Amino acid sequence: MRPRSKRPKRPTKQRAAPLAPPAPPAPPADAALRESEERFRALVEYSSDAIALVDAQGVTTYTSRTATRLLGYAAEEFVGRGGFDLLHPDDVERARHLFEELLAQPGVPLRAELRVRHKDGTYRHLETVAVNRLDESAVGAIVVNYHDLTPRKRAERIQQATYRISQAALTAADLQALLRALHEIVNELMPAQNFYVALVDPERNWLTFPYFVDQYDREAPERPLGRGLTEYVMRTGRPLLATPDVYEDLVRRGEAELIGAPSLDWVGVPLQIRDRTIGVVAVQTYSEGIRYGEEEKDILTFVSTQVAMAIERKRADTALHQAEERYRAFITQSTEGIWRVEFDEPLPVDQPEAEQIEHFYRHSYLAECNDAMAQIHGFGSAREIAGKRLAEFLVRSDPRNVEFLRAFAESGFRLSDVESHEVDREGRPKIFLNNLIGVVEDG
Repeated sequence: MRPRSKRPKRPTKQRAAPLAPPAPPAPPADAALRESEERFRALVEYSSDAIALVDAQGVTTYTSRTATRLLGYAAEEFVGRGGFDLLHPDDVERARHLFEELLAQPGVPLRAELRVRHKDGTYRHLETVAVNRLDESAVGAIVVNYHDLTPRKRAERIQQATYRISQAALTAADLQALLRALHEIVNELMPAQNFYVALVDPERNWLTFPYFVDQYDREAPERPLGRGLTEYVMRTGRPLLATPDVYEDLVRRGEAELIGAPSLDWVGVPLQIRDRTIGVVAVQTYSEGIRYGEEEKDILTFVSTQVAMAIERKRADTALHQAEERYRAFITQSTEGIWRVEFDEPLPVDQPEAEQIEHFYRHSYLAECNDAMAQIHGFGSAREIAGKRLAEFLVRSDPRNVEFLRAFAESGFRLSDVESHEVDREGRPKIFLNNLIGVVEDG
């Protein structure tokens, strides 16, 4: 037999099936929860509204960072604090009633406006919305959202203040009464225990202080214009917030010098009428507990226009009243007869002269005169003759009187050195030399 030779077999090639990429492992439940919490925290922390969580006893357990921006306290200063601790005393009782309602009505949102003390000691007006979610396991707290209404409230108060200042200008008996009212109004807008109004006397170039209230200086005597902060505001025509640093800089530059007790903060605003500075309204503080900033300067600036207008109006009224008093004294003491005639019905100056003369006799009466006028007509005093008809004295049947009135009308109601032929109380004839001036309204 022939031996068979053995040949090696060819290796067999096999193709492996392609493998799919491995699926990513499912995220652990706690990682998903952390991601959700981070998203929630980002929304809460950067919300324009502050958010707080409060327990059933009214103690704060959490607050968002917006609360720090609104009220000035760090987050740890809120946590563990009673929810009523920072409320204005007048709001505490109402807030307690609201809290009782919250506890009794889970899931029902309740709204309120409350005043809350800022860290700087002032109060902020907050609008709050609270919902009781104590029974919800995911929350387990009362959720309170709140935002600041203070700017809106302040704008409303300033608007009301400007109206009250205008009213005070009309109703105040004199400048002192007006300035007292202005002080009260400003003090409701900002701390203004130390408040004054300085007015410049342009004739003497002096500074006067018609109103000055200060806890240290009892009065501010008038003085020549110098280098005080008041004069600095008048020179520049701009509002000034003089903090200690600002004041030291002004002194160093020779722009100001100390007059009176040294204050901590000083705010002065020019009182201007048509680009003319008539004075300065100023407030100052001596205590670290009361500091002024741009907000107080803005408030004083906003009301300063109304203050200036009110002062100018009252000064004009006072000057007019004084002028009237001088005029009345002159008339009363004059030895010449002075009188004023009015009409029951206005005299139409566009009528023919004959009709105007007829109107004189029908509708004119003696509205006011001095005692001398009354006495030359046979009366004891001006009170006795006031209200008498002009026709009782200016005899109509005398043609000279008709010509007298005609000449008055033709002259545009201004006539000098003209005779009138009249009668006195007893009918005795009198001849007077007259100077007449008529006041034509809407003509």
